[in-house]
Amino acid sequence: MEAPLNPPNAFAFADVPPGASPQPRRSARVWVVAGVIVVIFVTSGVLWATRTQPEVPATAAKVTIEVQGMHCPIQCPARARVAIESLSFVVPDSIGANTEQGRVWFLVTDPALLDRALVQAALEKRGFKVGEIVLSPRGAE
Repeated sequence: MEAPLNPPNAFAFADVPPGASPQPRRSARVWVVAGVIVVIFVTSGVLWATRTQPEVPATAAKVTIEVQGMHCPIQCPARARVAIESLSFVVPDSIGANTEQGRVWFLVTDPALLDRALVQAALEKRGFKVGEIVLSPRGAE
């Protein structure tokens, strides 16, 4: 006599004791995936914390720009940052923005290299209207 076919929800393995999980590997996979995610987060945090800071030349100066059209606190500063980062005279990682005041600031490697028309064109290309561009010595507010 042949064994009857198992119903669709029946365990495929006859030796699984009652109350035991029929798929122990599934929970193991979840722990492996969770472990990999933790390793990725920890590694990225360590890499971020130990990144090298750019050399800021002694001749660097701060540029502050009044910008109109910055309405959102996340996308607008990011768009302004992308526009400014592309300029060769900007010190990397020195760009900041304040949407409430409508200001963007950054450091230039040398004040003599600052091209105001290039800065204005870069920001206007991203959809902002540029007002006054002020160059001040580093540390001065």
